[in-house]
Amino acid sequence: KQWYQRRVRGYSLVSLLEIMIVLPTFISFLLLMASPACGERSSDRRYKALRFGQDLNSTIMFKPNFQPLQDAFTVCSWVKKLRDYGTPVWFSYFVHTVKDPANEIAISDNGDFNWLFDVNYDVSGNITVTGEWRHYCMSWSSSSQVQKIYYNGSLVGAKATRSNRTLGLDGMLLLGNDQDCYGGCLESSQIFGGELYKLNVFAKELSVSEITDLAESGLCSELEENYGRIRYLKWEDILLEERRGNVTDVETGCGQGTYSRWDVLTTQPFYERVLTRSLLDKLKTGWDILEDFLGETITDGFIRHFKVYHP
Repeated sequence: KQWYQRRVRGYSLVSLLEIMIVLPTFISFLLLMASPACGERSSDRRYKALRFGQDLNSTIMFKPNFQPLQDAFTVCSWVKKLRDYGTPVWFSYFVHTVKDPANEIAISDNGDFNWLFDVNYDVSGNITVTGEWRHYCMSWSSSSQVQKIYYNGSLVGAKATRSNRTLGLDGMLLLGNDQDCYGGCLESSQIFGGELYKLNVFAKELSVSEITDLAESGLCSELEENYGRIRYLKWEDILLEERRGNVTDVETGCGQGTYSRWDVLTTQPFYERVLTRSLLDKLKTGWDILEDFLGETITDGFIRHFKVYHP
């Protein structure tokens, strides 16, 4: 911890004696982090997709703060359709604080349900493949007042929305089915039962070229990370949300050897927060080394320190 603090404060010279004293301690920490109790690299979940079971209970539900998205947003995800019947809905954002409580956004994997506010756009003629990854985006802004649907990077539909409309707040987000009432009223015909990967919500209306680049860069690209805080709801944060029913990790083949276990500290529950006992308890067993850093603020330098010295 002292070595870390000195690096943060700008000390660039460390005496040979200090290195000789500290190095054995770091080696022991490295051995600790490499032990099976700490988890293998293959267990890193950022590069895992989520598979939703073929039942009503298999969902993820939480209440996001979408205030930064009120005037513009883009929902993007890699989606693998596995059901050939019904209207499998994978994204449902329901707001009960508006005059007529309903879904503000709802998206199905067969293309016939692209709901925004009180407008639906059917693009099912473009969705024909089952069992393969396909890239999807929906964008909108109050300035354009146009809902745009993209499939594999191509604009497949655009439809005007009512003027003076903004995204409703205080809503519930459900992944894996459609909400017909706030937080519930699910139907078996709308069970998703497929797979999602890299679901991100951006706090801007992405351009055609930006969405094309996201799709054409491929499943394993990390291009979306270039958007920084514009990537408001992150896939990494979704993976930390509570799961219901049979929602499981599945391999994508992405990120082998490129992900650090410490990248979890860049996600919403931890980043730029003071490391407290409650935050520490949220981390996986085997992160004992953080005990020595209680009271430190989790910054880029903090995370970089652990990536370099405790991979």
